[in-house]
Amino acid sequence: MILSIDVGNSSMVFGCIDGDSIRILDRIQTDPERSAKDYTKIIYELLKKGQIDPSLLEDAIISSVVPAVNAALKDALYLMCGKEPLFVEPDTKTGLIIEGDSSRQLGIDVIVGCAAAMEGYPLPLVVIDIGTASTISAVDRSRRYLGGMILPGPRLLAQALSSGTALLPEVRVEAPDSILGQNTDERIKSGIIYGSAALIDGTLQRIEALLGEKPTAVATGGFAPLILPHCNSEVHYEELLILEGLARIYRMNRP
Repeated sequence: MILSIDVGNSSMVFGCIDGDSIRILDRIQTDPERSAKDYTKIIYELLKKGQIDPSLLEDAIISSVVPAVNAALKDALYLMCGKEPLFVEPDTKTGLIIEGDSSRQLGIDVIVGCAAAMEGYPLPLVVIDIGTASTISAVDRSRRYLGGMILPGPRLLAQALSSGTALLPEVRVEAPDSILGQNTDERIKSGIIYGSAALIDGTLQRIEALLGEKPTAVATGGFAPLILPHCNSEVHYEELLILEGLARIYRMNRP
């Protein structure tokens, strides 16, 4: 059994890979202050909660955009598995062709998401990850990464409006009853939810014009279920996209 960990800015998702089976164990808050001992305890508890015998844990693969947690995770998993986990890096074999500046600067979460989407959907692709920082990435028919966008996710938008102004409150990120809010809270929520949805629709139209054909759009991320229902474009939602990508990459690198 292989442990898969997706480390994001706000949360960490733990999953397990058992042959062709992939499932989420749990999601916890990302905390750079945790020690290897802390992670060992957390992983044991998650495995037991998922009714998995910890002795069956053979190896682990990690996608991390928070370098501060990597050393503690590596040490914890070395103690549990007897080997260092596989951290996905820009030069890890993934099936995605990355060239130029992107080969050094592309986020690991983007690489893993694109690798997973390429397996399950027709090319060309646009992969959308709606999280703390949201990303939109394009892949052509040759599995070549074309480029993408990084933008604030819904929670960051809410925080920015509050911290950057004198009178606007920080609101709970949720859809209002109408696109036309009737009070300050509703107007902020409408701007965040419908504005994010409109951004996705508009970006997909522009990428389609650039490519000369309609790409398949695939989305994941903690805020995706909140935003996608308000998009006019067809976007496929994949909750387990990153974990599926980690499973695929693990099989390519440690068969």
